[in-house]
Amino acid sequence: MHRHARLVVVAVVVAVAAAGALSLAGCTSVTPDAGASASSRPAPSATAAMPTGKPTLSQLVVSPDGLGYLVLGAPVPSKPATTAIVAFNATKCVAPAEGITATSPGAGAWLPTYPTGLTWSGSGIPFDLGPVAASTDPVSQIEIWSPDLKTAKGIGAGSTVAQLEAAYGPSLALNSAPNSDVYVLTGAHSKLLFEVAKKGAGLPVEETGTVVWMRIVPLADTDLHIADTDATGPCEF
Repeated sequence: MHRHARLVVVAVVVAVAAAGALSLAGCTSVTPDAGASASSRPAPSATAAMPTGKPTLSQLVVSPDGLGYLVLGAPVPSKPATTAIVAFNATKCVAPAEGITATSPGAGAWLPTYPTGLTWSGSGIPFDLGPVAASTDPVSQIEIWSPDLKTAKGIGAGSTVAQLEAAYGPSLALNSAPNSDVYVLTGAHSKLLFEVAKKGAGLPVEETGTVVWMRIVPLADTDLHIADTDATGPCEF
């Protein structure tokens, strides 16, 4: 091609590009959040994939509905052993002195697949699902002991009343008793209880005025306080 022919081609390309730029300048850009069609959004990259494996305790979110994938009122979903946060121990609650044998309803319990750690009473399991008659039963309560387990707003064991009220304010209902105050956060199908120690409740004095544990219970549950009681944990006794 001669030199003057190449110049003509370049001029045409430049003109087309300029026209395109002017056309675009007259349009309003639309971000994906403003409702762009799925076809105009960039494809997700491989690096943006959801992480695999079992979440850490601090990655599990506590809410009035449940803990992580555990939902109050629903059976524990089946999960691979590598990602399950609880496992069923069929003989955990066997106690011949209590008349509970390996074949008795309530002989087993759902236990966290995490090691014991710091709780209000020293070392213990980070959470439990309370007594169950069988592994297929719906979860009826979740008791949360570890300070590593928090709500989406960062509230957990060790949070002060001021922090709790700043996070949830008028959404909380207060139920007072001699040994503790229970702040209730109500959800659609269940409620989250924050139990705050009072002076003389039998708990370490440094925990006075702080959340000592949380529990998720049905909406109809009226037994809100467990401070200074014989709360059972994962077994009936």
